[in-house]
Amino acid sequence: ARSALFFNLKEQMGFGEVYSAQDGFEGLELLDSFAPDIIMTDIAMPKMDGLEMVTRIKEIDAQIPIVILSAFDSSEFLIKAINLGVNNFIIKPSGMKRLKGELEKIVSMLAIKKEAETSRSMLENYKKLIDVSNIVSMTDEKGVITYVNDKFCQTSKYTREELIGKSH
Repeated sequence: ARSALFFNLKEQMGFGEVYSAQDGFEGLELLDSFAPDIIMTDIAMPKMDGLEMVTRIKEIDAQIPIVILSAFDSSEFLIKAINLGVNNFIIKPSGMKRLKGELEKIVSMLAIKKEAETSRSMLENYKKLIDVSNIVSMTDEKGVITYVNDKFCQTSKYTREELIGKSH
């Protein structure tokens, strides 16, 4: 059946919930209902085709990974999919092994992205903790101040603007 599949991943980055839309309009409704991690769609769907649905999805969330699985092998469709930022375009009939491999690549990419976001968040929290409890000043290799925190400004009685670009 021609449709679009919306995947939510489990915490361990395996496939969790899968939702199916019979046409592009239903797909957009699913996008509003929950935040899918991956979308896989055909091009030929009733009411709104897969490429139009992808166009609208990318306007809402340009980062969501999308795989097109279609019998259409026209370069016109492929070029449009590339321009839309589709992650992969698989021509049917394609083996399940290839499809599974492509989805696993996307899942791995999402896991790395999630890990990077977690690390960035932890670093931000650590920076906030350091800024609240310590006087912090950073300089370049020439000793010119490039950063001071609020505590440094309070202690030195200088504003950031007065300190940045000067040497200690």
